[in-house]
Amino acid sequence: MVLLGAVALTIAIGDYADSVVIALVITVNTTVGMVQEVRADHAVSALSAMSAPTARV
Repeated sequence: MVLLGAVALTIAIGDYADSVVIALVITVNTTVGMVQEVRADHAVSALSAMSAPTARV
């Protein structure tokens, strides 16, 4: 949210180069976060598939 505010502020003051750089940082950060989230979900699914659903006593 802070970076989105920074983009709005830099556009408002007319510093378009900085606003593009900040927007790229937001995009890259979001993309990396989503990729890590998907990989973590796959890892949890794989671990769940390996575990025994029931135990015999």
